Amino acid sequence: MNSPFFIVGYLAVFIGWFVSGIYLRRRSPKLHRRWFHRITLIGMAALSPFFLAPPLLAGQWQMALIFATFIVFIAASSLRYRVCESCGAVCRPEHFFLAAKHCSKCGAKLLPPVLFESGATEA
Repeated sequence: MNSPFFIVGYLAVFIGWFVSGIYLRRRSPKLHRRWFHRITLIGMAALSPFFLAPPLLAGQWQMALIFATFIVFIAASSLRYRVCESCGAVCRPEHFFLAAKHCSKCGAKLLPPVLFESGATEA
């Protein structure tokens, strides 16, 4: 797996993830809240083939299954992070299975993640 395509693709995913994070940090907190979880899950989906392809190409489906389990667990746990709409801070979970209810930076109430909202406002 030392092919140039693998290395360039891996770096391209990380650079895209980094640039999108920098872009969101400079925008409004509401936009950051709307796109934070989407970008995180898209990044996890883009990185998954780089973790799953080597074991599958080597015929080690058990290792690929273990990697897939970790990928799903990490993606699901990323949904416990909340983004504050008033200050834009990313608040980590207070406990392992419970998401934070209030912003640790400004004290505002935190809302659940927005994954599938279209962004269209009702009249």
